[in-house]
Parts: sequence; C-alpha cells; structure tokens
Amino acid sequence: MVSPEPGQADGAMKEVVPLAGSWTHWATDPAAFEKARTRLAEAIVNAKKSK
Repeated sequence: MVSPEPGQADGAMKEVVPLAGSWTHWATDPAAFEKARTRLAEAIVNAKKSK
C-alpha cells in the first residue's frame, strides 16, 4: 500500500501472500495477479479519497 495506515498492510498481505507465499513459490495464473492488482489499486484510490 502507499501509506502505512492502520489495516492497509494487512489488506495488502491478504492479496499478495496467496500469489507469492515465498521467494520460490509463486502463482502461475495471470488472471489471479490481475485481480490482486485491481484490488490493490482500488484500496490505494479509496485510501486517498478518505484523507
């Protein structure tokens, strides 16, 4: 996330960890990465609107 607001890091981790659980184990589904990217972008935009 862009700023370390309370709860934002947790939200980002919920999107990222299933796709990249470690440096050597990554998801291979491009659609899953696109879905996570979209959700993270929405979270960033919504956080900026909330300020």
